[in-house]
Amino acid sequence: MPYPQALRSDARTALLEIVWDDGTTQQLDGALLRRQCPCADCKSMRQRSSDALAIHPPASITDIRLVGAYAAQIIFSDGHERGIFPWVYLKELDQE
Repeated sequence: MPYPQALRSDARTALLEIVWDDGTTQQLDGALLRRQCPCADCKSMRQRSSDALAIHPPASITDIRLVGAYAAQIIFSDGHERGIFPWVYLKELDQE
């Protein structure tokens, strides 16, 4: 299972940077993370409509909280804070 060595959110670039234990570095756009939020509400909206998660203006990351040893809770500027992003899920987002 992938595990991050470091997590950094840069408000200026709106990117989440993850340094993984395999030595790779990943950068994920905050707007992408908001659109791909894995919470039940967001999943349901994505199933109903491809436009359902068009956030205007695009949400940025305001905080990151670790959830045990398996995930991060990402807090967004639009107030959304229900998404728990497992490490495996974040790693796979880079490959889409």
